[in-house]
Amino acid sequence: MKVWVSPYELKYRELSSQKGRKGFLIKVQSSDFEYGYGDYFPWPEFGDSEIEKALKELESGRHSTLLSKSLSFAIKDGEARAIRKSLTLGVEKLRNHKLITHVENCEESFINSSIEQGFSSFKIKVGNDQDKELSVLKLFEGKPCKVRLDFNGKMTNDWISHLLDYAHFIEFIEDPFNEACDWEHLQNLTGISLAYDQASLDEKDAGAELKIIKPAKQRHKKTMGEDVVFTSYLDHPVGIAHACVEALEYGEQKRDYGLMSYEVYDLDSSHHGIKSLGNKFWFSEGYGIGFDHLWKELSWVFVK
Repeated sequence: MKVWVSPYELKYRELSSQKGRKGFLIKVQSSDFEYGYGDYFPWPEFGDSEIEKALKELESGRHSTLLSKSLSFAIKDGEARAIRKSLTLGVEKLRNHKLITHVENCEESFINSSIEQGFSSFKIKVGNDQDKELSVLKLFEGKPCKVRLDFNGKMTNDWISHLLDYAHFIEFIEDPFNEACDWEHLQNLTGISLAYDQASLDEKDAGAELKIIKPAKQRHKKTMGEDVVFTSYLDHPVGIAHACVEALEYGEQKRDYGLMSYEVYDLDSSHHGIKSLGNKFWFSEGYGIGFDHLWKELSWVFVK
């Protein structure tokens, strides 16, 4: 199988003056199909191989979990293109939350307009500046929506008393602590549902009610009665498209997903063939995951 890459950089819309995060798109070719496309967007702080290392992994054939999934997605896309099949039909049915990555730029007008657009749940990245985060949390009081708090293991005990004040509109807390005993203590005190994503402790020890599924990095087998939320890896729209495909294949949706993350970046969604209406979005028509206009514009570097 032949492999090419095309590097890119994504910058947060609120912090466009700062250095962005880098990734690369993948193009593969095999005897079974002409071309297939995927995305590699690492978060080294969660154990992913940085760009330079990932490129060496591509050359050697010894792939990390993230890179392995990226390649499998590209192959899946190529196989679908070969039989002229679209993988993204039905994406417009998936409901999504509104993502708030930087609380310092969140105003009540943003929350109100998002609710008017049709969003009924918001996910807030927290655990960095408690005072600012609490000031934003207070803005949701009395509003017709639910809030999800993602701590990435950085929650402190002084948060607990505040959570009790807002428990009536907090849908769940994601990865609060890195110790299992703290998860149990939090659950007993607040009664708020907990969700497991990428916490450093074992998933079984966490005992969470919900499971966050990131298709970019996880291989998930569906089990009866489970409560899951599919999310992107905050990656390129190509990576988001592949996550959407797995969410569609999963079937019934119980809760809002977190696949609309392209909004947090300073990129032209229409140029990438993305259209949205409220808490739903879809991609331009095409075989595989689409994006046909994009592939022709990019410069590709042959790897092997």
